[in-house]
Amino acid sequence: MCELPSAFWSELRKAKKYHKCCECLGTIKKGEQYYYNRGIWDYEPMSFKECENCHDLRIEVDQDIKDWEEKTPFEGLCESIYECHDKVLIEKFRNIINKRCRIAKRIEHLNNLLKDDNDE
Repeated sequence: MCELPSAFWSELRKAKKYHKCCECLGTIKKGEQYYYNRGIWDYEPMSFKECENCHDLRIEVDQDIKDWEEKTPFEGLCESIYECHDKVLIEKFRNIINKRCRIAKRIEHLNNLLKDDNDE
């Protein structure tokens, strides 16, 4: 479940330095566009930087969800993809990770998800 912020802003920016995506943990390179999302949750200001690939995938994952409180929270894309058990979405996220970073923990986690789905 996604807690709704009391205030929220999102803007597409062009990176002037390297950043890290809050979803795939990959590098957002200088000159690349990314989404800068900020808001206030429980009276606490927070911000999240999201690569365009993960932003687009989040929209795809949430496309059929009408209730805003049920949409994917920031830093929760991997879990949302796992919960929907959609092999196509899992593979898309895996490709984003392979493209953007070499974080073994995330790749191992996705491999386990695919293995679990194949066992069913």
